[in-house]
Amino acid sequence: MKVEGEVGLCAPIVFGSIPFDAALPGRLILPKFGLLDHGDGRIVQFSCTSGKGFEPVPWRGTASRELPDMPPVEAASVKGDYRWWMSCAETILELIESGKLQKLVLAREVELTTAAPWTAGILFLKLATRYPDSYSYCIRLSGSEWFVGSIPELLVSRFGSRACSRPLAGTVPINGDGAGFQVSIEHLLSSQKLRREHSVTVDAIFRRMARLAREVTSSGPSALALETVAHLVSSIDCQLAGDPPNVLDLVSYLHPTPAVGGIPAELAGAVIKRLEVSPRREYAGPVGWMDRNGDGEWTLGLRSAHIKGTKVAVRAGAGFVAGSDAGEEWEEVEAKLKAIPAVVAPEE
Repeated sequence: MKVEGEVGLCAPIVFGSIPFDAALPGRLILPKFGLLDHGDGRIVQFSCTSGKGFEPVPWRGTASRELPDMPPVEAASVKGDYRWWMSCAETILELIESGKLQKLVLAREVELTTAAPWTAGILFLKLATRYPDSYSYCIRLSGSEWFVGSIPELLVSRFGSRACSRPLAGTVPINGDGAGFQVSIEHLLSSQKLRREHSVTVDAIFRRMARLAREVTSSGPSALALETVAHLVSSIDCQLAGDPPNVLDLVSYLHPTPAVGGIPAELAGAVIKRLEVSPRREYAGPVGWMDRNGDGEWTLGLRSAHIKGTKVAVRAGAGFVAGSDAGEEWEEVEAKLKAIPAVVAPEE
């Protein structure tokens, strides 16, 4: 984890994961120690229950980039096939056409069976190495189950009175490189449907943050290209008014955004529960950290995997708005589902 500023007595940091359904219990974890990047060096921060408590000490070790290959995927079981997807899409688009919904994100799951259990820590390091500009996370859910992922989306951060959000909404699969890549990016930036999907998400977050702020501004959208997909991304920055809420309060206030749920949120949540084959659990829920000052950064549990033994559940979703094409949304999800398997596949 990277930190800035003076490194004296560091504020203790808790890490956490909250399910997509906020009615379910989340978890906050106070690690026994943390490895923090600071400038040209690293420090190890130990958590104690007595004395000074959170003294940092220098770390002189090095982190190896040579990571072992992961056991191969032997089988994949689709939970939500093409016929199911098209049926759900018809229901959603009817609700949008009737005016009951403005947007809804539908997700589906693929369960992978691996030759041997995946090591969550190795997958985490592979993701963090492959996507250095993303937020990578690894959360232990139980004795043998882990939630691991990496995504560039920022649900919300807070440092003092400044809060930021960086929503992603509106996605296209990337078709190779060169001319195919450029065609994908041009379509992303010119599609009225994708811009509409993006703008309803940004507008919803902007309005909610404006209620807490002295000043709020937004910029974008621009194109953010990853390996298999490209997204529209915007930035929302605000100066919080009065005594600013801590970052967890901001998470609770904003989640679920239309980037993972829909508009209106309550109806969208009910439709998601009714249509999706399996519960989302931590998928699309907030993941992040907070220190004792209430500062922190929270992303979303996207481009992720639930790992338990040789079973790995990966999920991906797509947003429906007026004018959405169900076949195109299916292809978008297909591209997103490749993110985790692409990282663990050995290099040719």
